[in-house]
Amino acid sequence: MRKILLLMLAVILAVTSSYYFFKIRGKEKDEVKIFETQQVKRGEIKNVINATAIVKTRVNAYLKIGTRTTGLVQKMFIDIGDYVKKGQLIAIIDQREFKKNIEKIKQQLKKAEDRLFQIEKIYPLKIAEAEKNYQSATAEYEYAQWKYSREKELLKEEFTTKESFEAAKRELKFKKAKMELAEKTLEKLKVEYETEKRLAQDDINILKKELQREKIRLSYTEIYSPIDGIVSNVVAREGETLVAGLQAGELVTILRP
Repeated sequence: MRKILLLMLAVILAVTSSYYFFKIRGKEKDEVKIFETQQVKRGEIKNVINATAIVKTRVNAYLKIGTRTTGLVQKMFIDIGDYVKKGQLIAIIDQREFKKNIEKIKQQLKKAEDRLFQIEKIYPLKIAEAEKNYQSATAEYEYAQWKYSREKELLKEEFTTKESFEAAKRELKFKKAKMELAEKTLEKLKVEYETEKRLAQDDINILKKELQREKIRLSYTEIYSPIDGIVSNVVAREGETLVAGLQAGELVTILRP
């Protein structure tokens, strides 16, 4: 009997323990845990690394701009840190000598053009006059030739004197020489005209080429930026002299954006 009571008591305790266990566990599941909340804000995440290194720009990150002419830096329009655009004028080298040469060549060119103008104006008039002289001399020679033939025939028939025949002969010789001289003068003028015109035109062409070369040299004195970028270095300032040797003298360095 005692064993039965103990067994029943053990069963009751087991059932009671199970009841309270599951009841307490169910309450824990139903409870909602609330944590601390904060408003979202922008912040910085920093990570500092201490190391030794060599800093290098990327390939083609900068461009060194130089000048192909030697001279004084007359104007410098930029400085370190300035932003420049492609095609912007950044510096001017002394232009006085180049401008002086250009003016000198322009004066020589004008004289050469004036000379060609005079040649083309005067020589045709001279040639026209020489042609008239040649035509006149030819007509006189033909007449003298007819007169000589007539006197010769008359002398055979003794209708004229020997003196008249000799005079006609001398006149024919004189008129022939005059005609030949007029012809040579005309040909000489024609050749001279073509020669003088060619030489004058050659002088003009040479001076035009020299003028073009001087203008190109003058263009070297104006330095423009070939790219957009930021000036990182200025080698020469206003008043300093740049010397261009086998390579272009460095003037400024521009970093690509």
